[in-house]
Amino acid sequence: MNVDVLPKAGPRSRALTYSWPESLGEPVVGMRVKVPLRSLIQEGWIVKIGADASKYRLKDVRSKLGPGPKAPLVDLCFALGELYRTSPAYFLQMASSNEHVARDFRYEVESPYLMRYGPYGRADPFELMEEAVRPVLYWSPSDGSLLDVLKDRVSSYLERGGSVVVIVPNFARVNEVKVALDTLGCVVNVYDNDWMNIASCQSCQVVIGPRSAVMAPVSNALALVVVDPLDRSMREQRTPFYELWDIAKYRAQFEGLQLEAVTTLPPLSALRSAKVMKPPKVVMAKGFAHVYLHNTFDHRSYLEVVPKVFELSKKQSQGAESKIDATLVVVFNKKGFILRVRCKSCKVIQVCESCERPLIGVTGAVHGNFEGFNRVTWAKERSTLNGLFCSSCEITVPPVCSGCRSFELASVSKGTQKISIELQTVLGERATVREMESLEGGDAQSPIDIVVATESVLLGSMKAAAVLFLDFDQFIYPNSETKTYLMYLFSRASTIVGGSRGAVHLQGRYMNAEFVQELHSAKMVEYLRRLYKERESFGLPPFSEVANVDVDSAKEFGLYLESMNQDGADLDVFVGNTDERGTYISASSRKQLLKAVRSFEQERGSRIKRLELAPRGVGFL
Repeated sequence: MNVDVLPKAGPRSRALTYSWPESLGEPVVGMRVKVPLRSLIQEGWIVKIGADASKYRLKDVRSKLGPGPKAPLVDLCFALGELYRTSPAYFLQMASSNEHVARDFRYEVESPYLMRYGPYGRADPFELMEEAVRPVLYWSPSDGSLLDVLKDRVSSYLERGGSVVVIVPNFARVNEVKVALDTLGCVVNVYDNDWMNIASCQSCQVVIGPRSAVMAPVSNALALVVVDPLDRSMREQRTPFYELWDIAKYRAQFEGLQLEAVTTLPPLSALRSAKVMKPPKVVMAKGFAHVYLHNTFDHRSYLEVVPKVFELSKKQSQGAESKIDATLVVVFNKKGFILRVRCKSCKVIQVCESCERPLIGVTGAVHGNFEGFNRVTWAKERSTLNGLFCSSCEITVPPVCSGCRSFELASVSKGTQKISIELQTVLGERATVREMESLEGGDAQSPIDIVVATESVLLGSMKAAAVLFLDFDQFIYPNSETKTYLMYLFSRASTIVGGSRGAVHLQGRYMNAEFVQELHSAKMVEYLRRLYKERESFGLPPFSEVANVDVDSAKEFGLYLESMNQDGADLDVFVGNTDERGTYISASSRKQLLKAVRSFEQERGSRIKRLELAPRGVGFL
């Protein structure tokens, strides 16, 4: 008997044929095995059984590692590999246990499954983009009712005798959701810690996990429930650059499941075909916290702002009825010690004149040649700067202060670690300051005065009297995120402070920006409604799908489109530049965009090095 095996690290989308020894028992599609590949022994998955006999002498499968995903999931992984231009092994790994499983079992199937997208399948993977699934969006207000909405949705499917997969942004929220769902009296498994229990269970159950749980091998599944699909953790930052919401939509359509989202801010791509369950306008308005702005300049230290906000929050928390874990949560989007360049004379942080992002020092040659730049060495030696480099514009300028034209520049560093140390020094015995990473079980039981953390603290269940976004402009400029993600962070901050009962403070240099003023005037509801109706708010062409691409690949692809249009193809696909100095491909639909890319790669024999579908701030609200 022969089997086709897809190696974990082998040729892209290509299954290799091996001989199956009788001593290993009976093979099953999806089973994890070890096979010889060149001079190495590789892990892989069986994707076809009973392959045609070969005239060549085939190598034997070495051993079994344990069960893997079911045949339908294997089929779906091949389709996703084609859509995202990567090996199906990437998604097969998501659907498999990270550990070798000693216990073996067979999936109960009524008849052999014939794969449509797998080896020798004839179906077109692009049929998954027909958007037949109509997701349901439960838009929860920022008053802490998200878990209540989630429990209600899960219990509705359990009453129907089916299983539910709940996907949360990261492991930090898995325990919180699990504790809430345990009260329903059902079997709750965590992916992939309980992989064997999930795969072998035939009764109704609830599976909770991060984004990899979208490929959980669940039997009798009725729905996929995604919590906060807009969160940054719901996106793969490296190749293949997928959005969890898209993968969930494809699996829901493939298996006929219901797709739901419980969130404080839904994705824009879902609003076109989704049924949105919004709370009443009055409840939405009350769900947002009061916003206070603190304008600061470079010569003013954050050490002057935090104590004032803390004293104000302390007074407000004295009359609070609900229990709080911290009086003030200081949110800063950098950990450790982050380097910047500041003038010794006027104390101004050096920023790029074009994009206003902080500059970093260069110890090598100037004029764009920064081969000698070594950030770690520069941090330790504090050597003389030869230039200032902007990572966004990719230009290097002379080491001269933009304000007073002084040559006396010095490096400064600031992060959550240093902020907590300096705040404790300034406040002394008046307040207890802790960094989020240093909180242990004992500290977590008693209220803390000030907690300094990154934006990850907004995803937990901590309750506080106030939240302070320190250097709020850093959330705007160093990250190429748009207003959308900031709106999501603000919604999560409102949950921490108990909605309208608390306060959110924004400190930074750009507090006069239009978006910040809208936050201050509590016009979020009107702002969201405007974005829903006007796609042009993004400043992009009126196409439904946009992808970021590599600059060099975009040039080749642009020439290819010109030649195709000259031949009368008249493709509705365009290449251009965004406001963020990036390069994009836009098309009327994702299906058309990917088909154009596939035809380009097949005809030209070269691949687009970077294809980031629906980049954050474009494909999402």
